[in-house]
Amino acid sequence: MKKQVLLTLVVLLTMQLALATITIDNPPLEKYKIGELIDISATVNSDYEEQSFVSATINCPSDDLNFFKIPFTSNFIDIPAIIVDENFVGECKIEIALVNSEDTIIEQISSEPIKITNKLELEFSIDKETYNPGEKILLEGTLESDTELTVKLSDSGDAIYEYSEKIINSQFSIIIDLDKTLRAGEKTIQVFAEDDLGNNVEESKSISINQIPSLIEISIEQVELDPNESASFKAIVKDQTENLMISTITYRVYDPDENIVESLTSSEQISLELSGFSPGEYLVKSSFKDLEDTIKFNVKEVKEIDLTLNEDIITISNIGNVRYIEDFNFEAKFGETIYQIPISLDLNINEKMLIDLKSEIPSGTYELKAITQQGTIKPGTIEIVDNRPAIKKLSQGLSQVTGSAIIETDKVGNIFYLGFFLVFIGFILVLAVNRKFKKNLTQVVDGTVVVQGKQNQGLKDSLVKKQKEKKLLKEMFGSYVDHNILKKNFSTKMQKKDISIMFTDIRGFSKIFENKDSKEIMEMLNMHFGKASQIVKKNNGFINKFIGDAIMALFNATVNDENHLLNAIRSAIELKNDLTDLNKQIVAKNLDPIEIGIGIDSGTCTIGTLGSKEKLEFTAIGAPVNIASRLEAFSKGEVLITEKSYKKVKTKIKAEKFGEFELKNITGIVKVYKVLGIK
Repeated sequence: MKKQVLLTLVVLLTMQLALATITIDNPPLEKYKIGELIDISATVNSDYEEQSFVSATINCPSDDLNFFKIPFTSNFIDIPAIIVDENFVGECKIEIALVNSEDTIIEQISSEPIKITNKLELEFSIDKETYNPGEKILLEGTLESDTELTVKLSDSGDAIYEYSEKIINSQFSIIIDLDKTLRAGEKTIQVFAEDDLGNNVEESKSISINQIPSLIEISIEQVELDPNESASFKAIVKDQTENLMISTITYRVYDPDENIVESLTSSEQISLELSGFSPGEYLVKSSFKDLEDTIKFNVKEVKEIDLTLNEDIITISNIGNVRYIEDFNFEAKFGETIYQIPISLDLNINEKMLIDLKSEIPSGTYELKAITQQGTIKPGTIEIVDNRPAIKKLSQGLSQVTGSAIIETDKVGNIFYLGFFLVFIGFILVLAVNRKFKKNLTQVVDGTVVVQGKQNQGLKDSLVKKQKEKKLLKEMFGSYVDHNILKKNFSTKMQKKDISIMFTDIRGFSKIFENKDSKEIMEMLNMHFGKASQIVKKNNGFINKFIGDAIMALFNATVNDENHLLNAIRSAIELKNDLTDLNKQIVAKNLDPIEIGIGIDSGTCTIGTLGSKEKLEFTAIGAPVNIASRLEAFSKGEVLITEKSYKKVKTKIKAEKFGEFELKNITGIVKVYKVLGIK
């Protein structure tokens, strides 16, 4: 037993004395992919005298492989390279050992950990994260060479785009064209690459596709409408895939004359009351961003009146949508007697007429009835307290005396017959006493003739004097008031008339005024105003007023002129053409040349004299006057007119679109044209 223990100690001591050393000369890399070679070499120094072997083993999580073993014969050991396969994926080590014939390890050494992977290296980017349908995606990146690259664009897992190519160089650039009908929402870009050895990589990025309005559609419930109904319409907006979008839509309603009568904004259905709408075809234009759609509806012509009774007042209202003109009798029946009140209606839309029955018929209880174009209307029964004028009482009383069953309240012929009878009786009485007073009467007449002769001579002298004064007044005020106004008797009563209005204004006048003295300014204005007056007068217009450096001229106001709009435009063109010669005269007087802006509009205005007892002025008021003034303010030297005016004379002038404007105190958008000349 003691001998065996001793023998073991001897063997162990011998092995300790024979320990070897191993050095890895060419260590492996830190990372390898499938298919790559691990190349390693080592130096072994050993004093072990018996036969020994050098072995190499790769230790991985899923496999340990002894891939090399040879007898130890040389210090330098050239270990054959090992090919990495999928079994080595993970963190591995290579162990080099010196073993004896019984595989007992004499010495061994391990390499640093090696990472074995089957993943390729990929980096890519896109130019932005949000796109509109129809745009392009720029995808750029780097990838190891000799790999197959595949790019997919997916929507909820379904591929909507796929592209593949072989990457020769490490960089790549791909453009993806997005379909114009691509659905809005989140999308995924997947990039997959794989080489021939089985290494691969997959990366993805998310993008967002915007919802783009691509179509607007408007619908209306009913196209033929009465004025007491409502027009119900709604527009919808669809995106690139025809899905509905929640949108706030702008609506503009145009009347038969293409004027904007309503402007609305809503995301809900519109219900437009048509009360006050004139008959004709209306256009509804719906718009959202740059999308537009239109629909038309027709307002029927309704001619209708309504009669209401309030105490002793009859109110007749035009509840239709056209002017109502009719003559009829309003009957008030009292017993067997019928009083007929003649009614002559001429009512505009929503206009009313009041009839005071107590001023038309005597006291009593009456059944009322009116027979009109729309049928018989019976407002009801009323009790009247007489408040008629005396002449009406006398006239209607005579009718009752004669036994008339129907009495016209406005017919006063009976009183005239009575008056004629009284005049006839008086005439007989005069004849009866004529002889008695003939002499005295003759003397009175002769005296009267003498006196009247003297008075007539004085009247004649006075008339001549007044004619001279009138002529002098015309000469004095002819420079201030248009001669057509002087020779006409314009009363203070205003009247409506279709006229044209022209406003002109010197551009930059304030700056000119600052740099020149008042004498130079007055001289320049007088030259400009003088020439303007000549041109306007030549074209049947007249200067209504000078407002500082501005001019207001009217056409067809005092002189009837069927071509008043064309003559207003002609005056403006001539003013512009004459400005060159006028500026030469102005420059010759060491004054700065001028430029004028001109605005013209035409339409129905109220004309006549306005003011007080101390001062009256003939002028025009109305929307066309305001529009012409606003257009002149927009002009920087152009002659501007509205689209409505342009359509009236488009065959006679040259013009082009200038723009669309919102004018102060004018409802809706006004389309404006620039006049280029007369054809």
